[in-house]
Amino acid sequence: MRRLALAAVVALAGCEARPQDEIFIKGSDTMVGLLNLWADSFERTDEARVVHSGGGSSAGIHAVLYGLVDLAASSRPMTRKERRAAARKGLEVYDIEVARDGIVAIAHPDNPITALSQEQLAQVLTGEARQWSELGGAEGPIKVLNRNSSSGTRAFVRSRIMGGRDYTPRAKVLPSTRAIIQGVRADPNALGYVGLGAAAGASVRALAILTPEPIRATPTTIRSGNYPLTRTLHFYAVVRPGGPVQRFLDHVQGPEGQKAVDNLGFVPR
Repeated sequence: MRRLALAAVVALAGCEARPQDEIFIKGSDTMVGLLNLWADSFERTDEARVVHSGGGSSAGIHAVLYGLVDLAASSRPMTRKERRAAARKGLEVYDIEVARDGIVAIAHPDNPITALSQEQLAQVLTGEARQWSELGGAEGPIKVLNRNSSSGTRAFVRSRIMGGRDYTPRAKVLPSTRAIIQGVRADPNALGYVGLGAAAGASVRALAILTPEPIRATPTTIRSGNYPLTRTLHFYAVVRPGGPVQRFLDHVQGPEGQKAVDNLGFVPR
């Protein structure tokens, strides 16, 4: 499978030039499903091949800054520190916006809680609130499922919802979006967070955000900006895109690529 091949490519980087007819991408786990569809549809009409893997937005940005990949897939903006690192290397950053997404808190389908305010969610994630009954739910400990430190989703949640506060040390850290969803499905007391596209059809309860009226994440509320936890999905490059990379980006931003965005529950740019 072409995704798995990227680890070997990265390991060999610096030893030999990357093939010119292959496009190497690393980064956001949120975007892996999109990349699968984009790569498949692109390769049907283009002789270039797309080799991609997840690992988190931070890992992807690190890889592109060090010349290991052509594009970083990121579910968050580059940080000031990352942009300073690019500047020190004399690199120009190219930011390509490819889709929009909403972050949703997810709970087990049997959990009676259907909505939380952003402050309540922050209290859960910091460990200030430890029991579902504190939020109007049934008795039981809240078991927070968290992403690892390379996750762009984790960084977005910490900044937008938690005001930069630290996650509770009692949270269980998991390596991927899929692992968060599986953990929530398996435990009626669990709470995690994922992108809306990942939650669609996943047999978990996506909680609405109280503003004070409950607003659910939908393509309509994300597109309008009414849903408060909306973000942009990016590709980052540090070499001006050209050749097969530019053709791939044109495909992603074109009608067929944006149809894949819509089909997976994300929002076209």
